[in-house]
Amino acid sequence: MMEASSPSIWFQFYSVIGILTTLLPLILAIIITRWLFILKRNSNEQMKQNEEIITLLKEINNSHKE
Repeated sequence: MMEASSPSIWFQFYSVIGILTTLLPLILAIIITRWLFILKRNSNEQMKQNEEIITLLKEINNSHKE
């Protein structure tokens, strides 16, 4: 005959679930914070590139006027 599962196995299972649900918000906050820093860095790089493009376009425009 099959014996019923021991309560300690269920207790361990629910303990793991409890730990994961407790750590989940912290893990999500770390991932979101990292993502925001990456977005900010990329945004700054994009702004620099846009400024360079504008400068080059102005130079081209000035050279065509002369």
